[in-house]
Amino acid sequence: MYREMFAGEWKKIAGQRWAALLFVWIAPIAALVFFGFLAVVALLSPGFREELADGTLPPWNDAFLYGWLMVNNEFGRYVIAAFTAIVFAGEYQWGTWKNFVPHRTRTSLLLTKFFTVGAFTITAWTAMSLIVGIGFGLMAVFGGRSYGAFNGEIFREFIGTYGLQMALTFTATLIAACYAALTAMFTRSVLVSFFVVIVLTILENGILLPLFLIYGFFDLDLLWLYRFVPTYNLANINAWLTTGTGFSPPGVGDGGVYVPPEPNALGLSLFIIVVWVVALLSVTLWQFRRQDITT
Repeated sequence: MYREMFAGEWKKIAGQRWAALLFVWIAPIAALVFFGFLAVVALLSPGFREELADGTLPPWNDAFLYGWLMVNNEFGRYVIAAFTAIVFAGEYQWGTWKNFVPHRTRTSLLLTKFFTVGAFTITAWTAMSLIVGIGFGLMAVFGGRSYGAFNGEIFREFIGTYGLQMALTFTATLIAACYAALTAMFTRSVLVSFFVVIVLTILENGILLPLFLIYGFFDLDLLWLYRFVPTYNLANINAWLTTGTGFSPPGVGDGGVYVPPEPNALGLSLFIIVVWVVALLSVTLWQFRRQDITT
């Protein structure tokens, strides 16, 4: 049953061709075109091959992670938010939910939708990471360069980091999907949901402005609240995974001397993100079960 539900959801999501192309598949396609062009130039130009031999190329374990670094940032979250808004609002605008409610529980319907959107996004970004990694490998071959050391320890570390980057992307997609689903339940419009979800994602960082204003006018430091928003904690987790150090949140300094605040510990940021996901999923499921989607 769940396999059929997943397959059906995948077909529906893939069927929104323009949204899938502009917000999901455009990245792997652009990477394929870019490295394909470089490969043709390398084949035809001895001078370019010499530049590759003399230039700097990343080792394979870094190259295959570049695709995830592109999505696991603020811009990547905006792209994911836009795509999920279109997917969820489309169910209301085109009235497709009511076709499935008599045959499936609402909880299974919505959870399958969340999982499928996440899997769809993960598939596209995995494809891009593979294209980028293979592309840099081709450049190393054309330049007669080493593509970095390979042994069991490096491979195990790479697999661990790769899996965590995938999990981070999936989590960001879940959060964006909850925003999109809740917005769509009230607006029932693709266009309105699109803009509202983008604004909600932007406001996670936008909270800094009123917090700085409160400090400026009332000398009240509430910037610690920013440590609990998803945007900061996703960025902090990514920083811990990629650099081994956290991402310092904005601060106001002490005695006129600005000292960057200590970042959240990795474990704390992971806990905060789990709380956000559980809370958003619970609210979304509660609202979805109680609303009228059959008329």
